[in-house]
Order: sequence, then structure tokens, then C-alpha cells
Amino acid sequence: SVTPIRFTKLTSDPEFTISGYVVNGLATVYCRWVNKGLFGNKAWNGVALASMDVQSASEGFNEFVDNSYEDHMENRFLYVAGNTVSFRTSYDATIPANTWHVGNVSFPVTTV
Repeated sequence: SVTPIRFTKLTSDPEFTISGYVVNGLATVYCRWVNKGLFGNKAWNGVALASMDVQSASEGFNEFVDNSYEDHMENRFLYVAGNTVSFRTSYDATIPANTWHVGNVSFPVTTV
């Protein structure tokens, strides 16, 4: 069975799209986000983007590609834990204003 995931936006940035579905206990979330202002992100700290009405059974992450001129693109992630979808980096990063981020992540969900 296919069940749509319901999201609550947590970011204040106006340009933000998120959608996702659960199919046979596996969720896939697609996200596009544009951060309006420049910001610094400490390694492994998350910027919460949205909450969802499902719980991930474990942490999940995937590359969250963007148009930043910085190196280390492979170290920027769309990250899920519990019921929260976040942006994370594995290094201390400065993200320029108006950077777009696009990605998806799949993860098992806990059954209710």
C-alpha cells in the first residue's frame, strides 16, 4: 500500500517543497529548499526543515546537492531522525544566501 506522508514546515524560508510516501514500510522523501540568508552550520548539527507524521526506524541520510561554489558537496545531507527532516553537514560549513538544495532520502519507518 502507498501512504502519503504529511509534513509540517519548520523552516521560515519561503522557497521550500517537500513530499513523500511510505510503500511497504519504506519511506521516500523528496525535498527542495532555498536558504534565504547566509548561515554557518557546525559539523553534524542539523537545521530542521520539516516534521512528518511518520517515525523513521533509524537515522537516514543522502546527499543534498546544491548550487554552492564550495567544495565538499558530498558532505551535505538531507537527514532524517525520528519525525524530523533536516539539513546537515559533516564539516563546519558556511552556506551562502540563496543556495538551492535538492535531494531525496529513503528510510524504514516504525509501524504504529
